[in-house]
Amino acid sequence: MRDQQSAMSPKISFLFGIVTAVAVVSLAGVVFLLSKQGGAGGGGADNSDNGSTGEASPSASPADVSKIISDIGEKIGLNADAFDSCVQSGKYAEKVNSDSSDAQKAGGNGTPFTVIVGPNGPAMTVSGALPVEFFKTIIDTLLAGGNAMEKVTPELQPYVTEAKNLAYKQVDGDDHIRGSAEAKVKLIEYSDFQCPFCKRHHPVMQELASTYNENDFAWVYRHLPLTSIHPQAQPLAEASECAEEIGGNDGFWAFADSVMAQ
Repeated sequence: MRDQQSAMSPKISFLFGIVTAVAVVSLAGVVFLLSKQGGAGGGGADNSDNGSTGEASPSASPADVSKIISDIGEKIGLNADAFDSCVQSGKYAEKVNSDSSDAQKAGGNGTPFTVIVGPNGPAMTVSGALPVEFFKTIIDTLLAGGNAMEKVTPELQPYVTEAKNLAYKQVDGDDHIRGSAEAKVKLIEYSDFQCPFCKRHHPVMQELASTYNENDFAWVYRHLPLTSIHPQAQPLAEASECAEEIGGNDGFWAFADSVMAQ
């Protein structure tokens, strides 16, 4: 290669050098992207969706979103006229925005974002969709009166923050809860109905809810729609509140489960 390059004219040699440099930089870029795609998953956690670096989901027109909402309402047995009237009113925009504000105050800027509250108060926050085994270990440790932070493995530490003195909105009657509001351990999930990582995380939360006694564990769902990359998230969140208004707590969860299964 060096002999061939030395035989070239200076102009051709210069151009050859530029082409070679571009090829090397391009290859390095491909390797970097591949490593980023596999890194977090290999460590047992998915990157959380966030407004600056999150993965944008395929968007739909307002008409498409309206059809998605009405189809789910029909599927779960809500009164069509009452549901449509509620959705069109926009009456729950403020509640959804309030949830988002509470999440940000607690340190959440991506989804899913979870505040884990134990018998003695907030224990930690979790950013991203971590494995079900992680959550079971943390829940079991808190139920046994242990130090949950000691159970966080090194590869998961970047996703977990100790939260002993966290200022967070406590669970109240406005929340959507699977389990008891008085449960010893509560996972408060701030989520986005269009977030692909949230959809991957939803079955994890469903498994936890079915594994533990409702007096030991409760799943609390709150909204954190990332509207800059997920245009469907806000209307879906507001529609879920209408599902609760018409169908009660069961109506909300039926709506949420249906959206997350899509």
